[in-house]
Amino acid sequence: MLQSRLFTSEFLGQIPAREISIHKQSAAEGLGLQMIERLFHPCVIVLQDKYMNVSYLSENSLHLFGYGIDDLKNTVFRNTANYLPAEDKELFLRARQKIDEFSRTIRQREIQEHRFVMNYRFRRGDGKYIHLMEERISIADPTGKYSYFLLFKDISAEKPFMRVHLQWLKYQNGAYTKINSYVPAVDESNFSQREIEVLQLIKEGFSSKEIADTLSISINTVRNHRSNLFKKSHARNMVELLNYAASVA
Repeated sequence: MLQSRLFTSEFLGQIPAREISIHKQSAAEGLGLQMIERLFHPCVIVLQDKYMNVSYLSENSLHLFGYGIDDLKNTVFRNTANYLPAEDKELFLRARQKIDEFSRTIRQREIQEHRFVMNYRFRRGDGKYIHLMEERISIADPTGKYSYFLLFKDISAEKPFMRVHLQWLKYQNGAYTKINSYVPAVDESNFSQREIEVLQLIKEGFSSKEIADTLSISINTVRNHRSNLFKKSHARNMVELLNYAASVA
């Protein structure tokens, strides 16, 4: 028997967080995923090995992606970057590389306690772009061989965004908490970590005083960070800065 804690993220809506015991029944059923498929509907479930070979693909995949099963297995999941907008391809590849970097820092016995959540725009088979959420969880069998449990969901109506975004989460104290995040578009702008924090609070509508209180810094320091944000983003006014913030978060 294999066991893995599978919890929904904030993007998965109203499905309650719960622990699931996964029983390996046969290669075709892929760790009892038919039961989990019903639980996580309408998400698409994929089971993939480290060589990107797909051993399980839920039946609703055509509805979400707009491609047939063979295309998904042999082309789409092997070359996902080719199905993103041209300006996002490099960002997507950098985020995937960052997952590898993060993963190398995790102890093998703790790998199942971690998951990675990526947001990106994806081109469906009908040519329409959707905002896609991808959750990746590693699952080990008794021999120590790892597979990747992937959840995909169209979140276009829930949490629109413009660029690639990655979060790294770990299960601890009864819940998943964020360990790190990576936004390639922000990284390219050479923002400092503090500037990113200020940008996020600006986007949430915080005043300079509220930002200062939240981050325990002076208002003058907040003003300096704001000035740097305008310079690095090339925004000419607050509207342009907010639009920039929305495009990279």
